[in-house]
Amino acid sequence: MGFLDNSGDIILDAVLTDAGRARLARGDCSFNIAKFALGDDEIDYSLYNKTHVSGSQYYDLEILQTPVLEAFTNNTSMMNSKLLSMVSDSEYYLPIIQLNETQGAAKHATAGTFVVAVNKDTVDYITNANSATPTSMGAGILNGHEPGVSVASNALRADQGINNADRPPVNSLPIELTEQAYFLQMDNRLGSVRRPGGTGQLAYSYLDDDQIASYYLELGQWQGLTHVSDFVENIAANLGAAASPIAGERGTKVQFRIKSSLELESSQNLFERIGTQVASGQDITTDTGGQSLTQYWYIDSTIRLTGVFTGYRIDIPVRYVRKY
Repeated sequence: MGFLDNSGDIILDAVLTDAGRARLARGDCSFNIAKFALGDDEIDYSLYNKTHVSGSQYYDLEILQTPVLEAFTNNTSMMNSKLLSMVSDSEYYLPIIQLNETQGAAKHATAGTFVVAVNKDTVDYITNANSATPTSMGAGILNGHEPGVSVASNALRADQGINNADRPPVNSLPIELTEQAYFLQMDNRLGSVRRPGGTGQLAYSYLDDDQIASYYLELGQWQGLTHVSDFVENIAANLGAAASPIAGERGTKVQFRIKSSLELESSQNLFERIGTQVASGQDITTDTGGQSLTQYWYIDSTIRLTGVFTGYRIDIPVRYVRKY
């Protein structure tokens, strides 16, 4: 890895994604570049100087001379800030994606993360019920063993829209600023995504060499099927300001639950390799069922959610917990 010499002609340095290289390696003539993205991770636009003494042609000189990294293939380190093409030139605000913790899906207060109970033993201990259908779990705790069981913790949810009170908090975001689809990336060794109701498994679109699974979630994905709710839906137009963290116009919402992996459910091997053991410490539950889970293994991870159109992304903290 190094820097490109951009003191003269503008250089375009491009690499294939993991998926692109995998398809190219097939050698079956099926490889075809259909999409590309541009990024400006290195650029600091505050360097634009409208008061430069030498005139307007020097306003952006310092930006143009900023050292630019040559392209490299580590998808976790490159293209964190993607460029966006806009049809309208009259927009003053850009939409964001924000975690919605107003609908009963707040992070666990103590851990500061969403807690996933990975197996039946852990779920039953938290709920203090030796039952296959637990009905009570603390705030911020998800049933990773059976996501489809009706429990107190809701699906994880993120809202998209313009977070500015100058815009009315209604569902009227222009179509060109409304995210129709999202990329969701998570560690496939730890879990997978489920619909907001807990059922309806979606196969990942791609699994990279770091075991990061990428899911493609789009509006109307389950349309026509007998499902109660979808991964991506329009935010209801009649909701008041308190129903969403987005202060202004709202677009779509993303909802999902987490199913713990078979390895986490059946074994503590991965916890011993990359996790942390708590022998006697702070309770990871809210003790709603009368139990105090102070002896457990946990693995901290993140789930990355990225808007396909705007490239805006958030990282959602997740802690996988297993009682011992």
